[in-house]
Amino acid sequence: MSKLFDLGYRVLFALAIVGALFAVAEGVAGFAGHSLVDHAYSAGRLLDFSAILMIFAVGLRLHLTPR
Repeated sequence: MSKLFDLGYRVLFALAIVGALFAVAEGVAGFAGHSLVDHAYSAGRLLDFSAILMIFAVGLRLHLTPR
C-alpha cells in the first residue's frame, strides 16, 4: 500500500509541475495575444488547478512520512 501512495505522490507532483509550467506558458502566450487552450481557461485558473494537485501531493507525502 505504501508503494501505491508513493506512486500517487510522484504522479500528482509531476502533474502539478507540468500544470504550473503550462500556466506560465499560457501567461506568456496571453501577453503575445495568443492562447494555448483557446481561451477556455486563463493562466490563473490553470495555476489554481496545479496548486490543487500540489495540495493532494503534499498530503500523500505527509501520509508517507514515518511518525
